[in-house]
Amino acid sequence: RSSGNPLFLEEITLSVIASKSLVEREHTWELLQPLSTDLVPASMEAALMARLDRLGESKELLQLGATLGREFSFDLLQAIVSVETTELQSMLLQLVEEGLLHISGSTPVFYVFKHALVQDVAYNSLLRSTRQEHHSRIAQVMEEQFSEIPKRRPELLAHHLSGAGRYKEAAHHWQAAGQLAVERNAVNEAVEHLNRGLVDLGQLPQGEKSLHRELELHTALAPVQMAAYGWGSPLVQSTCKKAFDLARSLGGDEDRKSTR
Repeated sequence: RSSGNPLFLEEITLSVIASKSLVEREHTWELLQPLSTDLVPASMEAALMARLDRLGESKELLQLGATLGREFSFDLLQAIVSVETTELQSMLLQLVEEGLLHISGSTPVFYVFKHALVQDVAYNSLLRSTRQEHHSRIAQVMEEQFSEIPKRRPELLAHHLSGAGRYKEAAHHWQAAGQLAVERNAVNEAVEHLNRGLVDLGQLPQGEKSLHRELELHTALAPVQMAAYGWGSPLVQSTCKKAFDLARSLGGDEDRKSTR
């Protein structure tokens, strides 16, 4: 059933061992009762969900960590949760011992998900409303207590603002992330960030949309698309056309000049 997937094979093995159907002896394993087919998870996701459900209170912490990203710092997590330091360390240690997280670094301490799929399953197991609350809380803490993060990596704050439904603010930070990527000559990253900004603007009701922000994003996107895909790319033509149309609808020579 694992189809040779090492992570899935490991999860199947852990599920069988956790069932108490097998007991380890000195040189072998002894089968204490017949193995039920229900013990073997039907999919990788089902196997991971079963493990998450056995975590107890630590499950919520893992889900919050998954909302933070593939890796997260102890300091940021501690600022978000209302848990005593020793208790938080104990819960994180349990997740490390369970093989769901790894510790990276010492000062500051970072926790990294064992596999991207573990993070995905933990994140997707959240209710949509809870997920939005987590993103909102994370964005608030980043803005108020960890302001160096948005300055250094504005895409992180943009991601959480987007997840919190604060699309207008998210678009602003996606634009900033795109500009930083351009300064590093990371054109593919810049394209991704600027497109994310346009997607978030598209989530806003018609009356709340900022045409000026949309124009700025398109005029920033066109040159990096040229660098990434070439001048003759249909994507470049489409972006330039949208920029000219927006400038025309806004009126004023200044806006049209910015698209040249």
